Amino acid sequence: MRKIGFTLSNHRIKEVLPHSYHIHSLSNRRKMFLSMLNTMLPKEAHFNLSRCKKVKQDVYTLLRDKVMSFLPMHRLRPETTQPVVTILIHESGVINRFLQRIDTPLGYYLSSSGYKGIVCSTSGFDHPAAALASLMMHGGKIEMMLDLDELFTQTVFKRIKPQEGTIVTRNESFIHISSGGQVTRLHPRWKRMNSDSLNLRKGHINTAFEELNRDPIDAYYLVYPKMDDFTQHIVVQNRDENALKIIPYSFTFCTKEKHV
Repeated sequence: MRKIGFTLSNHRIKEVLPHSYHIHSLSNRRKMFLSMLNTMLPKEAHFNLSRCKKVKQDVYTLLRDKVMSFLPMHRLRPETTQPVVTILIHESGVINRFLQRIDTPLGYYLSSSGYKGIVCSTSGFDHPAAALASLMMHGGKIEMMLDLDELFTQTVFKRIKPQEGTIVTRNESFIHISSGGQVTRLHPRWKRMNSDSLNLRKGHINTAFEELNRDPIDAYYLVYPKMDDFTQHIVVQNRDENALKIIPYSFTFCTKEKHV
């Protein structure tokens, strides 16, 4: 299982980032990672990369600053009456532990009298800062190492724009597109693929044919990241005359800039 993200140790940040077709620079690899991460976050926590020409900061710093941007420290005015607000206890506990672990003077100050003993959950948060902060903590420390297969599958799923009458669903590692009584299964996998080395993915291909024969589906697409040596669809046919397609998935969308 390959993982990507960042680790933080002794104030040193190590980024583990993906790469794909035409995405090789550090800036574009950061954009690619953040675009994939967006699919795991509530909309309010998304990173807008379309007007970002270069990503010069490491992903840890970007994520940390994003969490901090949701915390209204500059609005606290204890000398004036404050309106009644909803206190999100579990979210507050997560954010407080995050502030304790980012190892900055502001973090120490803000977490000095907050919630410290609340059990952390990794999903279902109402506050975007808590949703992001929970992903940035692992094993009692600041770290984000996410399953690349899961991120890839979620990205493919979230970016499908169904036409009218089409239903798109996800069942763990499978994505199903139902239209006009026909069901197409997509199985994204983060592995290297090219037409000259299909034998390296023989296990994936054989399993796909078994599923095509056994399960109530009409078509099967194996989806792999588009690479410089894998840019075209590949059609594979077995002895039963069933065929499946091997599809290259491009991430160049995350490096395109919008000009105002």
